[in-house]
Amino acid sequence: MLLVAFSSAPPRILVGPDFRVNRESDAPHFETHVATDPTRARNLIGASIAEPGGRSVAWHSDDGGFLWRHIVFPGEPAHQRMYASGDPQVAYTSRGTALFVTMSLRPQAKHGRGLDIFRSPDGGVTWDTAYFVFGDHSVDHEQIATDATHGAFAGNVYLSYAESAYPEYDVNLIRSANDGRTWEAPRHLVSSPPDLDGHTVHGVAALNPLVLSDGALFLPFSRFDFDTSYARLGAGVGAVISTDGGQTFGPQLTVFPMVAERLLGQYSGDFSRAMSDQRFAVDGTSGPFADRIYAVATRTEGDRLRLMISMSSDRGQHWSKPRPVAPEIPAGASQFQPAITVNGRGVVGVMWFDTRRWPTRDRYDVYFTASVDGGDSFLAPERINSSPSIPRGIGNLSPTTGSEGSEALSDRIVISSMYSYRPSGGDYIGLAADAEGVFHPFWPDARTGTYHVWTSRIEVTTEPVVPTPVSSVASMVSLAGKAVLITDPGFLDQSTGELVLPMRIKNVSDHDLAGPVRNAVISADGAAPYYDYSAVLGPRDLLRPGEVSGAVLWQVRFPDKIQRDFLRLTAEITGIVR
Repeated sequence: MLLVAFSSAPPRILVGPDFRVNRESDAPHFETHVATDPTRARNLIGASIAEPGGRSVAWHSDDGGFLWRHIVFPGEPAHQRMYASGDPQVAYTSRGTALFVTMSLRPQAKHGRGLDIFRSPDGGVTWDTAYFVFGDHSVDHEQIATDATHGAFAGNVYLSYAESAYPEYDVNLIRSANDGRTWEAPRHLVSSPPDLDGHTVHGVAALNPLVLSDGALFLPFSRFDFDTSYARLGAGVGAVISTDGGQTFGPQLTVFPMVAERLLGQYSGDFSRAMSDQRFAVDGTSGPFADRIYAVATRTEGDRLRLMISMSSDRGQHWSKPRPVAPEIPAGASQFQPAITVNGRGVVGVMWFDTRRWPTRDRYDVYFTASVDGGDSFLAPERINSSPSIPRGIGNLSPTTGSEGSEALSDRIVISSMYSYRPSGGDYIGLAADAEGVFHPFWPDARTGTYHVWTSRIEVTTEPVVPTPVSSVASMVSLAGKAVLITDPGFLDQSTGELVLPMRIKNVSDHDLAGPVRNAVISADGAAPYYDYSAVLGPRDLLRPGEVSGAVLWQVRFPDKIQRDFLRLTAEITGIVR
C-alpha cells in the first residue's frame, strides 16, 4: 500500500541530523555502501574505502544509524592491512545475516585480485573468517543482491563482478544458496564486444543487481567505448535476467542505448562533472507498482551533469524516456553521484550531490527527494547535509604514496591523492531503507576538506504537522539519567587557537525530550556557560527515545597552544520531559 493511500495529508520529507560515521580515522574515505537488516529495523552495516593505500573498512550500528562501531574482521592483520582492498559491498540476507564483501589483493589470487566475503550470523556483531574467491583473472567492481522473497530461490545471495583487464572486462556471477556460507563456481554472463576497427576498445562492468518478487534476478551492466588513447567515446547500459535462480540468463536487454559521451570531470579536476555508476532499485511491495524497476543516471548537458530517471513496468523489457528527477535547478548547477532505493511502503527515495547553492561549483550539498506515486512525480528536494562539502580541501589534495596493490605484489610506486583519484567520492554512494521505512543515506562528505563518511535518517510521512508546545525555561528539569553527551571528533581552529568540540545529546530515557534543552558547562573556576540544543533536536523539535541531536560546537581555549593538560568539565543537561 502506498503511503499516500492511508492518509489525506500531503506527504513530506523529514530530515534528521547528520552524523559522522568514521571516528577511528581522519584519513580520506570514499565509495560508500550501506545495508539494513530486514529482521531488525535498527540494525545496519556500512562500508567505504579508506586511504592511504586503499583499504575497505566497515561499521555496524544497532541503534538505527545514530552511532556506529568500527569493525575489525578476523584475519585482518594478515592480509587486509598488508594488501590493498576496495569496492566494498554490504548486505543482509533474509535471515538477518550480515555480509561484507571487498575486492582484495592477495598473493595466492591469480593476477592479484580476488574477493573476500565476510559473514556475520548475528547481524554484524561478530564475524567469521573470510571466504576467499578468485577466478582465472583479476576481479573488479563487485555488486551484491540478496533474495528476500518467499519463492523457490529465497535466501540466495548473488555477487556480480567484472573480470579480466580494464576496460575489456567480462561480467561474471557467483551465487550462494546457503546464506553466504559457501559460494558456487563463477558463471560467465557478458563479454566485452570485440574491437573490429582496431581503434575502439569496448568495455562492460557490473552494476547493482535486483531481485524481483518471484525471485527473478535482474542483472544490469554498463557499457562503454574508448579510443586507443582511452578517451571515452560512448556509454550505455544493458541487462540480463535469470528466472531460475542465476543458473541461466536470457538475451541482453537495452536500458540506456549507447550515446556519445565525454569524460568531463574524472581527469579534468572538476568533481562536479565526474561520472559515476548508474544505480537501480525495484519496488518489492505488493502494491500497484510492484516489480517496477527504476534507474537513475547522470546525463551530460553542456559542461554540467543532470540527474535523470527511467522506469520499466515490464521487468526491464521496455523503459520510459529518461527525465529529470529535480528539474528546478539554476543554470550551470551540476547534479551527480546518484543513489536510489524503494522502501517497504513503495516510496521511492533518491539522493545525489548538487551544486545549486554554489555558482562557482567549488563545493556541493547532498539532496534527497521521494516519490509516492511510482516515480511519476517527486516531492520538493530537501538538503540533508548541515555543512557543504569542499572536495578540493587540504586533506583530499594531500599526496599519498604506495604501489598498485601492495609492495608484495608490485614494485611500481604510485603518487596520488584522494582528489586526483576519485574527485566526487568514488563510483557509487549508499542509500538503503529499513524495515520501518526510514531511509539511510551514506555518503562521502568533505566539509572539513577531507572525505569522511556521513549519514542521516530520512522519513517520508503524512503525519500532520503538530506545533511543538512552547515551554518556558522555568519548566526545565534536570535530564540526569535521561540524556547523555556524545562527542564527534574535535579539531583545532588555527585562526583562534580554540579547540572545537562538536557535542550531541542522546536521549537514553523512555520519554520524549523537548526544548528548551540546555547543557551547562561548569569549569573548575565555577563559571557555567550553557549551550542551547533546542534548534538541533531534529525535524519534530524533540528527541524521541534513542535519538541523537545535531551537533553544537563547543569552543575551548587553552592558555598554551602547545602544552595542554587534561581539562575536566562538569556538564549539566536540562530540558523538558514529555
